[in-house]
Amino acid sequence: MPAIELEEGTELTVNGSFDINRGVEIIVPKNARLIVDRLIVGDNQPKITIGDGGTLIVKDETIIKDKARLNLEGDFETKDLTFTSGGTINASSNTGKFNVSGDLSIQNGTLNMLGNSRIQVDGTSSTGQSGQINFKNTATGLFSGEVSMSNGGGISAENNSGFTFEDNLTMSGGAKIELSNFASGIIQNDVIMTNGTIEISNNTDVSIGGKLNASNGASIKGKNNAAVYICDYPNSTKANTSHVNLKNDSFYGQGCFALPVVWKSFELFMADDEIIKMEWKTSKEEANSHYEIERSIGGIDAFEKIGEVTAAGWTNAETQYTFQDKQQLVFSGMVYYRIRQVDFNGNSSISDVVGTRIHREVTEKIEWSAYPNPSDGTSLKVKLVSGSVSGTVKARFLQATSEATFEGEVGMELDQWLQSRIREAVKGVCVLELVFEEEVYRIKVVRL
Repeated sequence: MPAIELEEGTELTVNGSFDINRGVEIIVPKNARLIVDRLIVGDNQPKITIGDGGTLIVKDETIIKDKARLNLEGDFETKDLTFTSGGTINASSNTGKFNVSGDLSIQNGTLNMLGNSRIQVDGTSSTGQSGQINFKNTATGLFSGEVSMSNGGGISAENNSGFTFEDNLTMSGGAKIELSNFASGIIQNDVIMTNGTIEISNNTDVSIGGKLNASNGASIKGKNNAAVYICDYPNSTKANTSHVNLKNDSFYGQGCFALPVVWKSFELFMADDEIIKMEWKTSKEEANSHYEIERSIGGIDAFEKIGEVTAAGWTNAETQYTFQDKQQLVFSGMVYYRIRQVDFNGNSSISDVVGTRIHREVTEKIEWSAYPNPSDGTSLKVKLVSGSVSGTVKARFLQATSEATFEGEVGMELDQWLQSRIREAVKGVCVLELVFEEEVYRIKVVRL
């Protein structure tokens, strides 16, 4: 299969439509960018891979057709995203952005949100026919506009993943929402079900900020400690109707939740002076006292507080916050951040975890060893125990009444010089002094 692979650090810009309609693979690696006005991924099995640290930006519309595949390990930004007849997007980045500034439409095809990935849709979202959105592991989604599901379209979430709808949800034509294994869903306004199914199981929950009205063939099914909490339950479909089927300690009924913070975004940036800058936005805050910034180096299970930012308190407007981690992190690897939101009453909630990779040269400490030590005078060599040395070194071989010097490469030349020195040395303690890049290292050697 032909392939187009950008070099690291390069940029390809298409000022027009980029129509890929053959079996070709396009690879955008770390620090490379593909920028197009309009992207059409056709139905002849093309494949686009955005590697970790790579970026795909579509200024207008992205169209995914049957048998097309888009693998996202880096950043993806588009205005509208439309699945017309099939195709698959696999988003698996733990740190990358997946932003749809316009509308999302999946009339046929599959969007898989994997790992700790996150999607944000600013416009409306719709699924139909066999269109499917799947959240797995700890993936999340924020959908700001109205969400409509029809004709067999579906959304699933499992294993601590979840989604938030900031507007109404409309379901018809056999659409299905399925949550399992500690997943969660939040619909801040109303749910209107003229048909379709909400099925929850195994310690999952759905929280509805408005009312839920089910009619015709609509059904809500819950089992194994699952729950549906409805804020406006008096004006909603009741639990004792044919639309609600509960098993194994499941719950459906009154439960008016109040989110202290509705998160809009949380991103990391590297400033010019290699200081990590955090920026997060909220669309709503209720009784919000402050934010505590927490960091973990190398893993996501050892967070510590590194700072605090005062919150807005009560607001329905979009609010932006920033924080800088001014500690210079002298290591190479992943660093993770999260934000703990704290209410005035002391309760707290935690944001998604975001991370970035730090690329810094780590200088390993240089340590030398001389052997055999003690020496009977027949042999003496030196080797590096840790660190690395390139170029020449200076050496001195010292005894009480004698001194010899050397300058050259580490290896055979230095070892031959040392062998001559140890043969000439008198019995007792000798000192081998090595100088590399103005650092002095001394080793005691016993001559038997």
